[in-house]
Amino acid sequence: MLRYYFKKHPEMYCRVLASVLGVSADREGDITYMSERLAMAISLIGTYALDMKILAELKRIEKMDDKTCMRELGFRYDEKHDKLIIGKRTCGKPLAPRDILGLLFGRLNRKNN
Repeated sequence: MLRYYFKKHPEMYCRVLASVLGVSADREGDITYMSERLAMAISLIGTYALDMKILAELKRIEKMDDKTCMRELGFRYDEKHDKLIIGKRTCGKPLAPRDILGLLFGRLNRKNN
């Protein structure tokens, strides 16, 4: 679900990635250097671990608690195919889908009352 968050907030992608990869501010715009660091990180720790590090850094930078994180990153409505997409491990929790559904149904109940 990070992909959809960064589509909505493209300015955050380089900032968060540079922070996770340990790239200094002066090298942040150097695409070749960033690509090399990204490839090295993927080969060392793998994509899932890198994804979790990016998520943790995004939560730290944006000062998100778990509830805000699930609201921002937990689900997306695909208008083209008319379906709701729910992240399986949003915010690093295996039970996140249950919590996301609780947030969605809670929001619907408040609107109906």
